[in-house]
Amino acid sequence: IPNTPVEENDVIKDNYLRSSKFRASGFDGFMQSVVKMQRNLLIPFESEPRTAVLLELMSVTVNAIENFKQKAHAKKDVLGVWGNGNLGFITTLLLKKEFPDSKIILFGVNEEKMSYFSFADECYQINNIPQELRVDHAFECVGGQASEDAVDQIIDYIHPQGCLSLLGVSE
Repeated sequence: IPNTPVEENDVIKDNYLRSSKFRASGFDGFMQSVVKMQRNLLIPFESEPRTAVLLELMSVTVNAIENFKQKAHAKKDVLGVWGNGNLGFITTLLLKKEFPDSKIILFGVNEEKMSYFSFADECYQINNIPQELRVDHAFECVGGQASEDAVDQIIDYIHPQGCLSLLGVSE
């Protein structure tokens, strides 16, 4: 867990505080030989290394789904995930597990990568989405500069009052 909070907040979670140091994408130090962290931030566990490498990415999705369940309206017939990378894969998979009765649609750019999303109900390349298609809620897993285009497209395809979760790392 590469997050190092320096303050507490009753409303905002540690990993979203602007003062927190996320030791991966926004702050040097995660790959240091020694990282000084508070003991209460460490979670001891035993896990197979090939599985453990995915835990940080999974925590991003699990946190987003927890927030989504608390804040989104009840209509969850169609959920859209923008992004066919690692985070999009994990998010699509966990959404399908958590909401088995919902249709989970993946929106991506790479057709070959999208072929691995066998658990998604439908997959569309972002330049070939049916005009009439709509999602109740959306998860942006694109990140970087492309996240702007993804958010713009989500706005075009989401039903009014849908929840948009921004998971992609963007500067």
